[in-house]
Amino acid sequence: MIDRARPAGLACAILLSAVAAAASGCGSSEQAAPPDVAPGTAPDPAATPTATGAVEPRAVTPPPGEQVLLFASDRDGDYELFRMDVDGSGQEQVTLNSSEDREPDASAATGRVAWASEDGIEILDPGSERYALSHVGRQGTGFYAPAWSPDGSAIAYVAGDEGISLAAPDGSSERLVVEGSAFSPTWSPDGLALAFLESGSGFSRTLRLLALDGSGGRELAQIAADPFATTSADWSPDGAWIAYDCFPEELDYDAEICLVPASGGEPLNLTRSPGDDFGPEWSPDGSMLAFTSVRDGNAEVYVINADGSGQARLTFDPASDTDPAWAVETGGELRTYAVDSFDDPASGWERYSDEASSAGYEEGSLVVRAGEPGWLATSVGPESIPARAAIRLDVRDTGEAADAGFGFVCGYRDLDNHYAAGIGSDGTYAILVRRGGEATILTGDGSWARSQAIEPGAAGYRIEGECRERRIVLQVDGQYVDSVTLEDGLPEGGAFGVFLETFAEGGAEVRFDEVTYSGLPRTVLPSLTP
Repeated sequence: MIDRARPAGLACAILLSAVAAAASGCGSSEQAAPPDVAPGTAPDPAATPTATGAVEPRAVTPPPGEQVLLFASDRDGDYELFRMDVDGSGQEQVTLNSSEDREPDASAATGRVAWASEDGIEILDPGSERYALSHVGRQGTGFYAPAWSPDGSAIAYVAGDEGISLAAPDGSSERLVVEGSAFSPTWSPDGLALAFLESGSGFSRTLRLLALDGSGGRELAQIAADPFATTSADWSPDGAWIAYDCFPEELDYDAEICLVPASGGEPLNLTRSPGDDFGPEWSPDGSMLAFTSVRDGNAEVYVINADGSGQARLTFDPASDTDPAWAVETGGELRTYAVDSFDDPASGWERYSDEASSAGYEEGSLVVRAGEPGWLATSVGPESIPARAAIRLDVRDTGEAADAGFGFVCGYRDLDNHYAAGIGSDGTYAILVRRGGEATILTGDGSWARSQAIEPGAAGYRIEGECRERRIVLQVDGQYVDSVTLEDGLPEGGAFGVFLETFAEGGAEVRFDEVTYSGLPRTVLPSLTP
């Protein structure tokens, strides 16, 4: 969603409208003070800002709770969401799946978090089950840049090439409010207007204002412009300022964070640093902004006070950390997944023991054994694991599974009817289906196949995968192995579990040390209509 391409040597342009006049952020010596607007109200377009050298933010009382930051990082192999405290401490993973999760936005009114994924706009309600997601948008259509309305009753987002749309959190009441190449919507604090960026000729981007009159009206007022690749914008909580990416000529067109009065006026370059700074996001109380910077050679999350002081780096991971967004935590757990370390024998996994196999809790692990050749042993998980889920298993081969396969099962009805995806300690893998007791391997040439992603004879493996409505994915130790498309789809009501299967030799044992699971969205909505 971040378009870093931009030309060099273009002249700065000033674009005027009947409602507001704004410059492109190219280093004007005069800076505008915020207009006299009460906190939480939309600015008066006719107000005339006075010249000053600094921003004077108005205090806004945020909702009760702790202000934290969300961000996207690929430190887990693909982009997932993380949270951290405002000083950079307490970093924890929020999402877990094989999709790219980017551009989070949290509703201060409801605590819900929306973000862009390959499945559309996904939503987490911290007050509900931590893996229960709803879904807005259509798969594969490039929906991104979600933005909550101030009261949390609607989401604005980019609907692919169609423009900007609004929808209720459950995906209903969709309507297209801006047609064409428009992106990065942001709401006025009173919910009566949207600011957004619009692509023009060449590399130009224009920051525009749309009054929402309840009928999807198209009354636009141009309030700022930049002839380069401006990519994001965010409206301040007091309604007075809009932060956006600018590319001042005197800094060799490096991306910077600029502020422009929402009523129009000269912009202010807030960051003024070498290296690109982009993606500004106001804190709920309006005192700070978070943004992404590559000034130190890697994409990291920074914060800065609204007056331009106190720039500080918060992330230090060698991976890319980007897309910061503020949230207010009120006690609900802010993550989409659950973790079971098998320390509690009452956590719900199937336990049994017979002559040929067994499964049970032992010393903080779920241990599965199969004592005979050609034997299948499973342990079905608790009902709290969704039928359609992302899964991560930390598993150890105790040295007794040299001729066996192990992994996860889904769509499980019984031993004779389920799907499975697993690996062997010899470096092989398979994704298969059992129907009526007959196994059919769906990958490779119909037999267990070798993969360079699987180290033969390793002491332990991290098996990751997904069971979606029509797709099963297998990854090992952070590397993609294979996937299959299910023509008939995953059966309704099937359970999730783990398995151990012996081949020519018996006497196999594996220990599952931890399982992490996350629900996956499944709702696909019909096409939008303007």
